[in-house]
Formats: sequence, C-alpha cells, structure tokens
Amino acid sequence: MPDVNGPTPTLPAAGKGYQIGYGDVTEPILRVQGAPTEITDAATLTAAQLATGLLVLTSAGGDSYALPTVALWEVQLGGAENIKINQSFDFAIVSLSGTSTLTVGTGWTLVGHATMATVSGMWRARKTAAGAWTAYRLA
Repeated sequence: MPDVNGPTPTLPAAGKGYQIGYGDVTEPILRVQGAPTEITDAATLTAAQLATGLLVLTSAGGDSYALPTVALWEVQLGGAENIKINQSFDFAIVSLSGTSTLTVGTGWTLVGHATMATVSGMWRARKTAAGAWTAYRLA
C-alpha cells in the first residue's frame, strides 16, 4: 500500500543491484577516475589537466605548477553562468620526487601549505565569488 509520500520502494534482491538510500552501508563508494595527468616539468596546468582530478608530478623537484586562470577553469566546467558560488571540486597532486609547489593563476587564492616534498596533496577548489576560486589544502 502506498504511503502519503508515494509508492513504497522495493529493494533489489541480494546481490542484484544497489539503490541509493537503500543500499548496504558497508559497500565502498565507487567513482569514475580517468588516467591521471603526468607532468614532468614546471608548468602552468591546463584546465583539462586539472579536471582529471589526479595530477602526478614526475620532475626531479624544485618546480612550480600554476593553476590555470579562473576564466579558463570555468570554461572547462561549462561556463561561469553554470557554476554557483560555493560549488567545489576536489583534486589530488602526487609529487614523486623532490619538492614541488602549487601556485595561483589569475582569480585563485591558495589556503594552506602549497609545497609538497615527495608527498601527495589533497585540495578542494571552491568558487567564492564571480571570477574567484579558492584552493584549500586538505591533506
């Protein structure tokens, strides 16, 4: 019998699928992750590289990597008019050797330690205003 909110949902048979809100909380959350972007030397990252969400730095170290301008980043995301303030995007940087530093492109602000010495860095990019984004170092 339907309740006041509509029909009662039916659960899939064991092992037959997953329905959001009714699944097994012990199951891992899977995402799609394309191949990481490998960068060998100091560079200004392209918006497409940043959009992969996973950057692997293979240089000997001492290099700086600049975020693309906010204008280019927002074009990559479908245009500034499609992105609301406070929307965010997470990305990871894996520095395989030496010390690497993340720097800003026009329209960006960095919060947190921008240097990665043979370690990984987890970042959250958040739109803070029209034409402005902040990248927060999470780990």
